[in-house]
Order: sequence, then C-alpha cells, then structure tokens
Amino acid sequence: MEWWRKYREGGLERLQDHRGGPVRSKLSQEQVVEVEEKLRLYRPHDVLGAQTQTASGQHWTIEDLAHSVQIWYAVSWKSRTSYHDLFLACGFSYKRTEKVYKSRREADVAEFQAIAEKN
Repeated sequence: MEWWRKYREGGLERLQDHRGGPVRSKLSQEQVVEVEEKLRLYRPHDVLGAQTQTASGQHWTIEDLAHSVQIWYAVSWKSRTSYHDLFLACGFSYKRTEKVYKSRREADVAEFQAIAEKN
C-alpha cells in the first residue's frame, strides 16, 4: 500500500500526480475526427474484407476498429479500453453485435426470408 505510506508522510499533496508534461495521445484530435468520418463512411467489410469479426461485416467491433486504426495510422493500444474511448470520442455507443450460428445453412435462411416476405 504505497499510497497509504505517501499519504501518511505528506498528506494529499504527496498523492498528487507529479509527472511532467501534458498527456499525449497516440492520435491527434484531427486524426480522431478522420477516424469518426471513416467509421461512418465505411463498414468493416469495406476496410478489412473477409477478416471482419462479424459474419456480415456490417457492424464495427473493437477488434475491427483496432485492426483498422493499425492500417490507417500504424497505431495500436494494449488496452481494449482505449478503443472503447475512441468509439465514444467518435460518437458511437455500445451495441450487442449480431449472433452467428455456425450450424445454420444459408439456403435455409434464404428460404425462410422468402417465406417471411410473402406473408
């Protein structure tokens, strides 16, 4: 409990962050705006092809964002939280991604959709 020892020795002042310099981001504010524009303009399938994390490639996931940012800016973070923060900075919110049933057959899905459309 290092923080407790520091507090006992110097009070709240001792607990303050004394690192120098501003917090530096790996992406500039202009680049974050560019990422937002790209996320709205493209779908993961457009950028990554068949390497997307969802079957349709229509919805952005953390993994898709990480791969795309690496391609666009050669930047990566160790923490998934950084990608969550980037999504928030771009105005995106968390949504549950689509479920993919590996046992489903596309022919059965197409047949079901055709029947559903008739009704």
